Amino acid sequence: MRPIQAMARRFRANLASSCLLACVASIGCLLAAPVVSQPTTDSASSSSALIARGQQLMEQGNTEEALPLFQQAAAADPRDGYALNQLGQALFRLGRADEALNAFERSQAIQETPMNHLGIIQVFESKGENEKALQHGRRWTELEPANPTGHAVVGRNLCELSRWDEAITALTRANSLQDSAWGQLWLGYAYAGKKDYPRALAAYERSLSMPDDCNCATAARQGIALGNYALGNQDAAIEWLDKASAGTADPREKQSLSGLRALVMLSRGDYRQSAVDLGDLHQIGVLNAQPVDQGMQLGVLYAGGSADLAGLRSGDVLVEFDGKPLRGVTAREFYQWPEQTAIGDIVTVRLLRDGTTLTRRVVVGVTPDLAERTVRANAEFDPPALRIAAVKITPQTVSAGKPFSLEVAYTATDSAAGSGKAAVTMSFSILSGGSVLLVVPEETVESTSGQPWKITKPLTAASTPGAYLIRVRLALGATVVSRDVEFEITR
Repeated sequence: MRPIQAMARRFRANLASSCLLACVASIGCLLAAPVVSQPTTDSASSSSALIARGQQLMEQGNTEEALPLFQQAAAADPRDGYALNQLGQALFRLGRADEALNAFERSQAIQETPMNHLGIIQVFESKGENEKALQHGRRWTELEPANPTGHAVVGRNLCELSRWDEAITALTRANSLQDSAWGQLWLGYAYAGKKDYPRALAAYERSLSMPDDCNCATAARQGIALGNYALGNQDAAIEWLDKASAGTADPREKQSLSGLRALVMLSRGDYRQSAVDLGDLHQIGVLNAQPVDQGMQLGVLYAGGSADLAGLRSGDVLVEFDGKPLRGVTAREFYQWPEQTAIGDIVTVRLLRDGTTLTRRVVVGVTPDLAERTVRANAEFDPPALRIAAVKITPQTVSAGKPFSLEVAYTATDSAAGSGKAAVTMSFSILSGGSVLLVVPEETVESTSGQPWKITKPLTAASTPGAYLIRVRLALGATVVSRDVEFEITR
């Protein structure tokens, strides 16, 4: 079984859904596999001997040697559905999915059994055809309504299809029939997909408290970590990722967990540690996403990750990634795409937000200069922004010939400024009766890009009482804004 490899596709930068996959390759761990009736013909004894020897070889890991024995048994009696089923299992283990599907369907044509549905489900799941797998899972539950494994398989495929409420119903039914670490793990994943993180954490913790017949503990700890991260508990997320890493000897699992730890550290702004933890894993900082009609809808983003820094938001629908359309792409495929690029590469994405198509660029992986590189990469999509928040004259009553001050509050954002500063040019003029009385020369003021800023200018009131107007003009590149404020000079 390879649970962490499947999970990593969801959790890495991924990772709402990111969230939890359990045992993908083996289903029989939850309950003993259903029994298929064996033939009762005269050739049964010889066929049974071939099958028994083949099963023994498969248990020893010698599937290549077992395959011809199952082929002989199936050839000896073409109506031996059990031999065909075992042939399908051997072919599936050898990665020959299409041939395995043919064998399972031939066996099913002889006799419909839960075991044949199980074999067909495994093939369709390996192909990412979860809707077809779901149909066979539902039929399995009709044949054996009291079998928890069938309900759990239905729930798992509903999770893959992001149909969270239905998945919760199916998995709750499975756990009511036979509570298991595997079933609770998938229930946690379903709740996490629905963003009900407190219930997800409860399910993961329940999974950890049970006998671990399916090697679910690492996945459950990972789920607890990500649930805590989604709830804003970064320290707890780090703690549980470290527990998950300490509990596994699999280098692939450790690498995946290290990648997740890096993204949590990144959200703290610790770019150096993120780069160390991440190593050669490919991330764009997306915790979870789900397919929709137009493409891939983003769920939770890692704060400080590339997607977040590039201006992507939860709810955005990605329609294109590095020139490839996302319509019809599964979440699993989407999580694999960054792996086809090099660490540090900049990838262009197109997205839909409130009916508008936007273009952004994300950096693959984590580097110490991630924030700076992401901002520079998106500078052309972020024209300088300038806004005057308020213009204030102090004191409110200005006396002729007396000093007063002009206060201008504004925010200037210049993504192209590598220094993080925005150079704003300020000028103002004083008018009376529509005539310009005074123009103050321009001056350049450096403010922190994106942050509120304030300028105060000391002035002296005119000696003639009356109504006056000050016109403030700010410029940032080609962006110009102005604000008028009226005041009165008294004797």
